[in-house]
Amino acid sequence: MNWKYIILVAATSMLGYGCENYLDITPPSDITPEVYFTDVSDLEAYMMGRYGTFNPNSNYGFSGDNGTDNQISKDYNALYTLDESKVPSGSNWDFSGIYAVNWFLDQVLPKWEKGEISGNENEVKHFIGEAYFFRAWYYYQNVKRFGDFPIIKKALPDDKEILIKASVRYPRTDVIHFILSDLEKSIEYMSEQPRHNKTTLWKGVAYLMKSRVALYEGTWLKYFKDTPFVPNGEGWPGKDTWPDWEYPEGNLEAEVNWLFGQAMDASDKIASTVQLASNSKILPQSISEHNDYLEMFGALDMSGYDEILLWKQYSQSLGIANGTAQYAASGNADLGLTRGMVSAFLMEDGLPFYAASAEKPYKGDRSIGSIIQNRDNRMMLFVKQPGQINGYINIDTENTEGYKEEPYPKITGSTYGYYYPTGYASRKGWNPDMGQWRNLQSSCGYPVFRAVEAYLNYIEACYERTGKIDEKADKYWKEIRKRGGVDEDYTVTIEATSMQEEAKYDWGAYSGGRLVDATLYNIRRERRVELMLEGFRWDDLYRWRALDQLETTPYHLEGFRIWDSDMTDWYNDLDYTSSEANVTSPSESDYIRVWEIRKQNNPISTQNGVKWKKGHYLSPVGIDEFRKTSYQNEGYTDSPVYQNPYWTMEPNSTATE
Repeated sequence: MNWKYIILVAATSMLGYGCENYLDITPPSDITPEVYFTDVSDLEAYMMGRYGTFNPNSNYGFSGDNGTDNQISKDYNALYTLDESKVPSGSNWDFSGIYAVNWFLDQVLPKWEKGEISGNENEVKHFIGEAYFFRAWYYYQNVKRFGDFPIIKKALPDDKEILIKASVRYPRTDVIHFILSDLEKSIEYMSEQPRHNKTTLWKGVAYLMKSRVALYEGTWLKYFKDTPFVPNGEGWPGKDTWPDWEYPEGNLEAEVNWLFGQAMDASDKIASTVQLASNSKILPQSISEHNDYLEMFGALDMSGYDEILLWKQYSQSLGIANGTAQYAASGNADLGLTRGMVSAFLMEDGLPFYAASAEKPYKGDRSIGSIIQNRDNRMMLFVKQPGQINGYINIDTENTEGYKEEPYPKITGSTYGYYYPTGYASRKGWNPDMGQWRNLQSSCGYPVFRAVEAYLNYIEACYERTGKIDEKADKYWKEIRKRGGVDEDYTVTIEATSMQEEAKYDWGAYSGGRLVDATLYNIRRERRVELMLEGFRWDDLYRWRALDQLETTPYHLEGFRIWDSDMTDWYNDLDYTSSEANVTSPSESDYIRVWEIRKQNNPISTQNGVKWKKGHYLSPVGIDEFRKTSYQNEGYTDSPVYQNPYWTMEPNSTATE
């Protein structure tokens, strides 16, 4: 088998975002240094196969927040039930990406040190830097999911004794330091400037990733302090394995302070140098109108936007396409914005909707049109209204999906892609070219890293570290709000914020079951609105420990106001009494409760809303991980692997708390 040929074909055919399967295959043992990795082109071909790991669900548009208080489908998430999320009997640790990168580094680093790789030296260093980035990426995904995790720096042989020893879970803090170390190497080695029209990695992406990792862990340690979810916390399951372990910075508080400092330094490298896309404040309805900010999310070529640091490229002609444009022009792949998400948008003058001024009054939520009036411009741009024009280029294209003119939301329909479960739909990923609306045949790109995240990361890390908004954070926050079309003076918002009101609509109002202060909440609100549907919400809710309140107070995820509103008249087939009900009863709420429409065999209805268990903040370790690292037939007491907090070592068992 010509492995080098396979890798080259995979890389060149996928525009830098090749199928993950190619390089998840264990490299053949007969590959020798003389055969491969002797030229810089070999390094490039191999690393290109790693890019498929980014945003694997982007074929379906902006669906990254599905299952949170931002966005839901008609189907409930088992994490919010008391008995449907269980310990898997199989394996759920994935080392395939880590192995692929480790094998690459095992082969390449010795040759590089000996000068045995031909080609431009800076190019060689760049691809080594990409390898360190991807290893950091894979480890970060595992830390978020499992917490403590094995640190493996070499591609290991298929030897049980060696694999068992390597399966020891390291404290999550050590893993985070390992990730940050790899990102530092990627910053050192990778190109200073974007490459290949920003479809491949470069130094700026590594800085942003570093800020993301440091902020995640800093907030996790802060809000889970004294719990089993942090090293040396009460009941931490790693204590027997690591009895003498200490935080690298001396103690948890010092570690948190250091992490926030790392996040500030790294994010400032981007926020201080990269400008945000401009917002003309208009929703284009004809070919003569434009708005860079809106159009950026559905552009075929995203390389011209400074704000986009890395994007995923597609091509109809090469058969690498997605459904982004068609879903933005229809029902968002059967996903809907929640009432809570819509409520997060401020009024244009910076006041919360419940404290609106006489000059910019809140018009109510009896119609989608009224709820958007006088609001943050981002709401007008990204929350669709009936009657708006979705398509005005290549309008005669045949076999297109989507609506040329936005219809009344199809809350009673069932055709996939056209069902609006909550009544509210997003325009992110929109493209007015109906030639891009053929079924899963869009060439629209997808943003992987946006510079605005660096602005938001700096603001949050600064306030978490110091309790203040410093000069840079002030500047970055005002720039985000100005671009968003809302009054720049965030202090007006803070002073008018009622945390009791915000708690009705936003899980991010809480940390550890307690309401946060108004300044921190509004930093979180800004992040929620700006990064809506881009896949950050799950991570944010976890790291803020923002779900504890659901343990004692069930929450109803709602959509638009279907009863006692103008929307009621849009439908003649509303049914809440039969077994085929399509809405909830007005006696339950004026707002549609999508996950509670079905009453039979539905735990969300039985529970009277969504609930939470502490154990769900981390995934349970699958039973096969214990079997594979034990010499026992059952019990697995000799395994170096331990289970996560509140989970047992019984297959198909639920979290104890």
